[in-house]
Amino acid sequence: MKYFIAFILILSYTVVLCQKTIHYDGDFYNGGKIKGHANYGYFLNDDKQEIKQGLFRYAAKEKTKQWRYNNSINGSYTKGLRDEKWIYNLTSKDFEKNNEGYFIDITQYLSAFYTKGKPNGAWNFHLIKTKHRKIKKKNRLRNTAEIGVKNVTIHLHWSHGTLIDTLNILDSSTKQLTAIMDSTGILKSKILHLNNTIKTYHYSNGILTDSVINSIKYNNPEYTEYTKIRNKTKTVKLQKQSILNDQSSDFREYIEKYCFYNPFFLNRYIGGDLSIKKSKRYGNYRIVLKGLYYFEPQPILTANDKAIIKNIQIQFEQIKQAQWVTNRKLKQHPKSTELLLNQHRLQNALHIYQKILESTNSYKKYLSLQMLMSQDNNIITSNNKIASRHEYITAIENIADRQIQLLKVHHQL
Repeated sequence: MKYFIAFILILSYTVVLCQKTIHYDGDFYNGGKIKGHANYGYFLNDDKQEIKQGLFRYAAKEKTKQWRYNNSINGSYTKGLRDEKWIYNLTSKDFEKNNEGYFIDITQYLSAFYTKGKPNGAWNFHLIKTKHRKIKKKNRLRNTAEIGVKNVTIHLHWSHGTLIDTLNILDSSTKQLTAIMDSTGILKSKILHLNNTIKTYHYSNGILTDSVINSIKYNNPEYTEYTKIRNKTKTVKLQKQSILNDQSSDFREYIEKYCFYNPFFLNRYIGGDLSIKKSKRYGNYRIVLKGLYYFEPQPILTANDKAIIKNIQIQFEQIKQAQWVTNRKLKQHPKSTELLLNQHRLQNALHIYQKILESTNSYKKYLSLQMLMSQDNNIITSNNKIASRHEYITAIENIADRQIQLLKVHHQL
């Protein structure tokens, strides 16, 4: 066994030696008009693909009558994957005023840590964008006081590609976003400071317990209902979700825009970040973010629930088919009063069934009767006798049955 292990170690060492490191020192494409310069090592794998290894240095500079630009990236690779600390810098200064008569200055900085291609550790991003004018004093052009246009600060903590601990996003012009997570990325709380509104959300084991909006507290009825029946595993399940999967999420928008899609950080060209996936659909590459997880308590449907919902869906398809037949007959007899009346009844029934289907979708999603009633679309909200989920789905079934019976009376089904 000892000899076998020794043989494996010698073989591994031999393979490493065979991977001859090649040093590149020259122009580097950055997707823009400015020519960049890069210095890095790489080796070729069995498929003759370039695998970056060791230190990576990139710099691009330009100075014209219009502006001064300086962009740099410093980091290291291990077998083609970004590793340890990476620093991204950009400074630009306009020497030519824009259409509004201002000169724009921009500074961007990102410090990021990786382990084997995955974000791991602290990330810090800062953007400062200012503008100023030039005025003539004593026959000399002087700058006016700088006016802040944009000031964004982002602090992230990662654990092998998953956001954990504290996440802070500060955009001085509009908002402040804070999220506190555990070591696995499960939410404990989040705070959204938007203009003059402060929204705070508290979670217990990833389930929203309550929210506080401008000092007014709102308990989450889903959590209240869950705590009553959480030991009955056949009644409820926890559906894992992530705020980062929500396309409207400000958290995701800021992280992607400034840390990943930022064109000055060359993520499209330098590779080695496993959070970035190739995708033709998303413009050559997309970002895969993990963390900011939470759990939604969702009811498990009974056999009776499933039967009612399935029957409603069948009835909906029958009404659609009847409407299609009626419309075809109307093309042949466009002035038929009876057909026109039938078409009106069918359209009205379809409209009601659309609302019924929305209610059944809510029934499948929400555990709390209070949430169901608040989500309802005026189908049964006027019925104050409903006191349980069973009575809610039964009321939906009765409304659907009445529509079917009405159509059968007029020989439309």
